[in-house]
Amino acid sequence: MTGGGFGPNYYLVNSGFNGGNITAQEDFSYQSGAFKPLKKIVYNYNKIPGPSGRTFWAKRQMNIHGCFSGGYGGTILHTWGDFLIYSGTVQLASTITTDFDISDPAKTVNSTATNLYDGAANLQPTTVTNDMSDGTTLTTINKYPEESGSIPNLTPTQLSALNQMVSMHNLTTLVQKSATRNGSPVSLQKNDFKIWSTNHVYVDTIEMQTASYPIENRAVFLNYDNVGNLQQDALYLGPHNSYIWDYNSQYPVAEAKNAQIGNTAYTSFEASGSGGWTISSPLRSPLAFSGKRSFPLNGNTISKSALSATTTYVVSYWTTATSPLTITGTVAGYPLQGPTLNGWTYYEHQLTGQTSVSLTAATAINIDELRLYPYGALMTTYTYDPLVGVTSKVDAKNEITYFEYDGLQRLMNIRDKDKNIIKSYCYNFAGDAGDCFINKPSYANAEQDVPFVTACVPADSGSTVTYKVAAGAYVSNISQQDADAQATADVNRNGQNYANQNGTCTLMINFSLKNNTSEVYQINFTNTSFNKTYNFLVNGASSSIRVPAGTYTVNITPAGSYVVRTFQVGDLTPVNGTTATFNSVNVNTGSSTLNALIF
Repeated sequence: MTGGGFGPNYYLVNSGFNGGNITAQEDFSYQSGAFKPLKKIVYNYNKIPGPSGRTFWAKRQMNIHGCFSGGYGGTILHTWGDFLIYSGTVQLASTITTDFDISDPAKTVNSTATNLYDGAANLQPTTVTNDMSDGTTLTTINKYPEESGSIPNLTPTQLSALNQMVSMHNLTTLVQKSATRNGSPVSLQKNDFKIWSTNHVYVDTIEMQTASYPIENRAVFLNYDNVGNLQQDALYLGPHNSYIWDYNSQYPVAEAKNAQIGNTAYTSFEASGSGGWTISSPLRSPLAFSGKRSFPLNGNTISKSALSATTTYVVSYWTTATSPLTITGTVAGYPLQGPTLNGWTYYEHQLTGQTSVSLTAATAINIDELRLYPYGALMTTYTYDPLVGVTSKVDAKNEITYFEYDGLQRLMNIRDKDKNIIKSYCYNFAGDAGDCFINKPSYANAEQDVPFVTACVPADSGSTVTYKVAAGAYVSNISQQDADAQATADVNRNGQNYANQNGTCTLMINFSLKNNTSEVYQINFTNTSFNKTYNFLVNGASSSIRVPAGTYTVNITPAGSYVVRTFQVGDLTPVNGTTATFNSVNVNTGSSTLNALIF
């Protein structure tokens, strides 16, 4: 706190940039009842004052004088002034490292690293000098975008990229790093940048040099997405690797080794992205093999185009179906069927001679963990709980690993494909008893199949949809009841939404019935998708029934004795007889055949 420019008043001056830096670190090993030193590091800093500014203060005060029945009187005064605002930074000047021989702490190895900044505007070290224990000096020189003039052999493309970085105030990205020992070259790494699109400057290649040997390309970066995520790279003259991103481009969901990005596709239907697939519907199911969602394929289509007819592709997926999909181009001997886990079965196709691939199904099945990649590639995939962590990983052999987190979003359990815990993390204060799950029994939920009726507008009728939680979808280390309760919570949380997304709403039409006789009669409505019988009332009473909109064959029959009557449906020709059949009866809004009469 610093005194202000007026009387006893004070104002705060922020000098926080001077503090909070580590000054020393000591590492020990506890052996034979004693702590033995392993390493000690001492950090030294330079405090660099920055530009100072001035700011304005003002105050209002009243000097009270006199005493009045209605209050006090006084004179209002205003005073003002200014004071300095300080700024600055702290730079690491040097580190002194001492490594101890654990068997004889008197024996040490010492090294000192000194950082020079050379007045760099980006406040990054330009030279790092390491005085080694063998008496040699290792010197590392760092180059940044503003120093393009001192970096040799830059191409026009690389120079333009560095100038663009400077104009965008990207001053701290390392461009070149070279190391010498006692003046002899040891290594050099040069990061070559390229302007990929407007305001998008990313690494294009990495060049490496060892000692005095010629510099050579080591890595090539071939494609980025529109937010700067790497989509394809390769070691120089080596196989390509591709990466697929999702969750609003925040997380990599697939890595394919030995594959170019245009020949890969992947989705677990978790987030808004499609992973290179074209998906015909936004519908998702809470049933899942990996992550929390899958795709209801009944009547929907998933496709991928722009493939090479000369390339053999692998298409793999997990499905709730008991038989594989039919995919055009599948070669003889495929698809292969893999394991069945928690109600999901793995299938793998090989395709050839195709420039596109399409998946569809007419029946109600779900699909998850859908992959496409060239034969010979290896794909690993991930699902996430955003801001928490990875929730599942499926390796190149399509074996899944599950990750669970506690209420504080810390990693708690890692489970294998059978939901067995293979690693458990426990968090407790020193001296507290641990409560790890690794040695506790696991309980898997029983299958739950719960029917839900699709929510529709009042005039319509919703279909019944069964929401299924497969056995083993949830595992508890507490009790069987807890595992089943987790499955029940899933049903309560997702069942109705699943029915609303996957069910149908049928328009229902009011149909009037009237029987002027004392005999009991029945009326039946039949078409390819509906067959139901209703009862007439007797003695002239009327009733109303609800029939799905459609075209029907209508049969009217007595429940008792057969007596000749007159039967009439709307404006159709009446029928005299003991029974009546009316064909092609249109039951729909505004139809003229929405009533039946017996007399």
